[in-house]
Amino acid sequence: MSGSETLEPTGPAAATETAGIALLAVALTALWHAALGDIGLNLQDEGFLWYGVLRVAEGAVPLRDFQSYDPARYYWCALWTPLFGGGIAGLRAALALFQAAGLCCGLLVARRVVRPVWALVPVGLVLLLWSFPRWKVFEPSIALMAALLATRLVESPSARRHFAAGAFAGLVACFGRNHGAYALASFSLLSLYLGWKRHALGLGRNLALLAAGAALGYVPVLLAMGLVPGFATSSVEFSQSHLRRGSNLPLPYPWPWTTRWVGLSLAKFAGQASLALYFVAPFVIYPVGLVSLLRSRAEQLVPRSVWVGTLFVGACYMHHVSVRSDAPHLTQSLPPLLLSILALPTLLPRLDQPRARALLLAALALTTGLAALAEHPLLRPLALGQKLATHRVGQNELRVEPALARLLTRLEAIVAREVPAGADLFVVPRQPTFYPLLERKSPFYELYTTWDAGESDQREMIETLKRQGVNWGLVNSAAQDGRPELAFPRTHPSFWAHLNDEFERVPTPGLPPAYSLFRRRAQP
Repeated sequence: MSGSETLEPTGPAAATETAGIALLAVALTALWHAALGDIGLNLQDEGFLWYGVLRVAEGAVPLRDFQSYDPARYYWCALWTPLFGGGIAGLRAALALFQAAGLCCGLLVARRVVRPVWALVPVGLVLLLWSFPRWKVFEPSIALMAALLATRLVESPSARRHFAAGAFAGLVACFGRNHGAYALASFSLLSLYLGWKRHALGLGRNLALLAAGAALGYVPVLLAMGLVPGFATSSVEFSQSHLRRGSNLPLPYPWPWTTRWVGLSLAKFAGQASLALYFVAPFVIYPVGLVSLLRSRAEQLVPRSVWVGTLFVGACYMHHVSVRSDAPHLTQSLPPLLLSILALPTLLPRLDQPRARALLLAALALTTGLAALAEHPLLRPLALGQKLATHRVGQNELRVEPALARLLTRLEAIVAREVPAGADLFVVPRQPTFYPLLERKSPFYELYTTWDAGESDQREMIETLKRQGVNWGLVNSAAQDGRPELAFPRTHPSFWAHLNDEFERVPTPGLPPAYSLFRRRAQP
């Protein structure tokens, strides 16, 4: 690993090195996907994305025609999924392609502070291990892309790079408007900081270029608002809904003193402790970073470009883990912090030695591996020595936990036996994966009915069933996050009463007790 200079390389040699890093990112991601791409099936959020991609392929519009994330991720997946064979496997390959692009950006940042070249392999594995769940790889990948652009801004805060950074913020807002906000806030604060430290003229111009670039990058959504009937209204309602009730159910931050440690095996303790380190790390790294930013001289900024750039991006991304503070949301905001840790030697001379840098990378890899074995949804079953079962999902075979395989087998058999072929079926509240699994289409706009519903919303659901002649429904009445008040009968009491009045339960032997299959009562 190198000394403290992090100047961006230029010339033919730099182009060759960049191509090599891109190939490394593709190779690591491809090997990862080949080894683990068929493991697991998430019944909630993975289906939320999968169902939306299928609808987009049919011509539906995200946000307008079905509950969704921001639209660009659906069009990315709908574009690439058929090229990888379609089905859930094709979708996962499309996600892996985006993941490889993000990993390439992360390695380009790391290359500025990591030597020798082979050390990028463990760095890439660390970044891959912290990139889960798979249906959310857009989040950490975009954070890595933002880290590269921020680092380049520190190295050369030119007008062109400001405009490009703004365009990136606008473009990624099409994938998630929160990402656009994080990126634009990061770049704006960084630009203000650089202008202050370097006493540079043109600060107002640079901020204007960021804003103009953001507007240009967001043009696809702006055009959709103007040209696609109903999309603008749905997009505004989407924003209002998030502002009113948030986008996630809150979970408290898992401080070490609130975490349960008693009774853990040595392996589980090591994994839990490693994860706890990364929950605490932002509250160490970012205050230290703030002090270093205030004390840094102008001539120190380029040698510390990775440290400076990733601090601004990572600090803004911490909002993402501040509401629902669990491991998956940590992974979506952590990549810039990992790069900041790698850049620590540029700040601390005692660490700016080959042996110290190697130990730092080894510690990062060890704690990452332990945390991943404890929390990574693809690695945890393997770490526990669990034998996975094979289950066919459409044209693909997946390796899933035996309990899930039994659930899916029984559900498919019951629906095939009881529900007429092609008959409409609704699934509530939080398992939209059943729609593509059972080859059904949701009669409701909402795929995720988590929050308390008002009377008007419940009446609309009831009218939808009547209007569309839906006679079948699958309900999971289990509590969410262990909170009984979030069980479907409590969040939708009027709709639940309608089900019990107008529908009858069909026996579902072999399914968990929380599942109920409802059939509309025959009219006298």
